[in-house]
Amino acid sequence: MAGFSIPYRLLHLLTVFSVGFVFFFHTFSISAQTVNGDETVPEHYTVVISQVRGTECCSPGSLTALENQIATAESNDLPLTLAVRYDALQDPEYVAVLRSARSAGMEIGAFLEITPQLASESGVTYTGTPENWYEAQHVYLVGYAPEDRIKIIDQYMSVFERTFGETPTLTNAWIIDTPSLQYLTEEYGVQAHEITREQWGTDSYTMWGGPPHFPYSPSEKWAFVPASSPSAKMPLIMRQTISDPVWNYGDTTNSYTSQPNDYRIKERGFDYFRHVFTQAHTQSEQPLTFALLGLENSMPEIDQQEFARQLNFVGEWKKHNEHAVVTATEFSQVMSSTDLPSVTIHHGADKLTGSDNQAWWVTTPTYRARVRLSDQTLYISDLRVYGEHMFDPYTTRTAKSLAYWVVPFTLDGARFWQKDTQNQFHPPHTDQLSPREAKYGQPTRIVLAENISADELTVRRQENNQITFALHGEPLLQFAPDHWQTHRDPQSKLGPLADLLTEWQWTDSNGNFVWGFTPSQENGHTNWYPFIHAAGLEQEREMRYPYIFPELAERELDTAKTHTVVTNAFAQAGRNPIRLAFFPRDWYDYPTLIEDFPDISVDSDSVHIEQTKPSNQNGLVFIDLTSGEVQRTTVTVTYENYSSTHTITFAPNCRREIRLCLQHPRYWKWYFQNWFGDKYRQWQEQKNNS
Repeated sequence: MAGFSIPYRLLHLLTVFSVGFVFFFHTFSISAQTVNGDETVPEHYTVVISQVRGTECCSPGSLTALENQIATAESNDLPLTLAVRYDALQDPEYVAVLRSARSAGMEIGAFLEITPQLASESGVTYTGTPENWYEAQHVYLVGYAPEDRIKIIDQYMSVFERTFGETPTLTNAWIIDTPSLQYLTEEYGVQAHEITREQWGTDSYTMWGGPPHFPYSPSEKWAFVPASSPSAKMPLIMRQTISDPVWNYGDTTNSYTSQPNDYRIKERGFDYFRHVFTQAHTQSEQPLTFALLGLENSMPEIDQQEFARQLNFVGEWKKHNEHAVVTATEFSQVMSSTDLPSVTIHHGADKLTGSDNQAWWVTTPTYRARVRLSDQTLYISDLRVYGEHMFDPYTTRTAKSLAYWVVPFTLDGARFWQKDTQNQFHPPHTDQLSPREAKYGQPTRIVLAENISADELTVRRQENNQITFALHGEPLLQFAPDHWQTHRDPQSKLGPLADLLTEWQWTDSNGNFVWGFTPSQENGHTNWYPFIHAAGLEQEREMRYPYIFPELAERELDTAKTHTVVTNAFAQAGRNPIRLAFFPRDWYDYPTLIEDFPDISVDSDSVHIEQTKPSNQNGLVFIDLTSGEVQRTTVTVTYENYSSTHTITFAPNCRREIRLCLQHPRYWKWYFQNWFGDKYRQWQEQKNNS
């Protein structure tokens, strides 16, 4: 395969050579600049990281897709970073393509997905199957014992070094335990690592509450929270793709990002990509803007073609603007040589509905906040507390199925809300995941101002690098590295903010505060200082798991909340089954795993019973009942102290068995009830898929 043209080689060398000089000058200019009233000219960086899967198993990749990505990047003078899975490292055809790309200036990194071959050659037991390979317990290091993680890393790195002559400086795993990251940095010199975006329940890993967009230097104890300063023991953390600041928070469709396979879900088209990419680079209050793109070579051809359009767009964008497209390692070096403000802000405006909906993510080393403008109301809908002494739950434990990184919060407007005085649920505007019971009761939002338009609000970075929200020129809200500040006391139906945030502080079983925000009245305004006592974090993860560590586990059933749903009480005899769904729940009304199958008894000897293994997603057990005999009977589901009885009916096919139905007139009723039930379920399925 042909390499890059000479102009690209020169451009690449000049880019690498000039990084240090450009950012020495840039760092000096930032410190001398005044942004209060003066317009900043940000530096803009784009990184493209694609994942390369081989053909062993587990969402196998396409060599043709990889070649096409490289060719498209080459034609646009764009450097790619290619994170390679172990099976691709073992494939001579893949290796030949990757070596050619590497010699042309592209970066080859490590994609630390664990395949059966990698586990076997590491001397580690692999328990995944073709059906559940994607679960965190099988595919990522968090699912393995700490000593086995080291074996897997060492085996991967030995093959990579044998293949390319050196170990990679970029690694990629959608979730990874912090000790493994530290080992990769100290033992192998890894400089940057990519994790997945902010998401709840997607695939098999939840990442909720970390820095949402900009790369960051992570804490040595938990890579999901930022450190106050870079550590030589940890790599720079980058997050997959560009998430829509307005719509991604609380979304369950996975359709509000820059990845083709995501926005194709809702058929948004290329204009949506153009919007989120351009918006990421028009952050006027940021001295450095950032965008990360990429696509696995296992994605279908329709997504590969759309990704090629993205690369073409970025190539044209780069030609007409002095913007840099660099490899992941080059960008990590940029970050390490740049003195950036410790308060970052990522702003988004609504592209989809034509409204004035806007959102701002503000991130500091000690907390995270989300400010939202919707329906002429300005409010805070998310508040998280960070602390460098917080530790990764997977430091010593292993993922049982799914994996969870959830940062402690005092306000999570996407997951929890309360009932109003009419006892009605009022979910937040677009900041919504799935509804929870009111007893989880956390407020949806802190209202800052009502009946305002977007042009009445200004958001600026001040000389002290604090971010200020002002209404009609008067300060309303300010974010500093170690606190945030309100210039008026927002009122709500629940009372003054000072009382609310004090009430929302988390307390342990002894009544001691664990984390929250402490108010301090100063010069007519209120400062809110985050605090966390990490010693109580592990206990809170165990005691209040639905909030901050909702890992499915075997817990005691609550008979009042455990329930059985009959998905179809009628079925045609000798054809399809009657299905029951058994939902084991605990006292939180949270799913729980059960050790054995529930006992099923039917008042008929002719009914055959089959049960599925409890789901690792929600503990659900499906119970299928079949019979060749026309009959109405009862079925009882029992587990420990829980018991539930239901009437089920196996109906005849009266179109074929007319004589039987004439002899038993009630059979006609059963037949039509089954027929209408089938049609209704088909309609529901079509509706859900449309």
